[in-house]
Amino acid sequence: MKTTVAALAAMLFCAGAQAGVTQEQIDYWTLQYTGAELPQSLAQCGDPKIPDATFATRESSAVVERFTRWSACYQAAVDRLTLQGAPINNVPADVRFAMTVEQYRTAARRADVAYARAVDHIAAEAAPVIARFDAWAGRTAAWQRRAGWSSGITQMAASYSGGGANYNIVRAIR
Repeated sequence: MKTTVAALAAMLFCAGAQAGVTQEQIDYWTLQYTGAELPQSLAQCGDPKIPDATFATRESSAVVERFTRWSACYQAAVDRLTLQGAPINNVPADVRFAMTVEQYRTAARRADVAYARAVDHIAAEAAPVIARFDAWAGRTAAWQRRAGWSSGITQMAASYSGGGANYNIVRAIR
């Protein structure tokens, strides 16, 4: 087995060397890679402006609409992290093939850490927005119940309650 792994590593190294991969390229992925290009912020999503409570259907609809837009932007950021496969797959193939087995493992660990950091940043930014929406939904629904209203807004807001489906996705990939 060790002979097979060594032979495979030698073949991959030769393939990478033939592709013109430099030691600097390998060093970037094994020593310097931080994941700076990964989406680590929800700044582009904006703030959905969630009040403490709303007392009119039109206002409630606007809050749900703003949160839904923000949630779609948030989901897109999460998808950019999760749809790329294993983090090591972002290392160009010719560079991966030029690495030794140990360099590959080091680059994979480094990429895993960078992705975990990006997920943590996005989750930390999302948590207060989701908490504000959950609080708004609870207060608005309570007011509507006291007022004797039965509106679709209460049901829509309740469907996001409890951390929101999208927030659960981030917790699942951590």
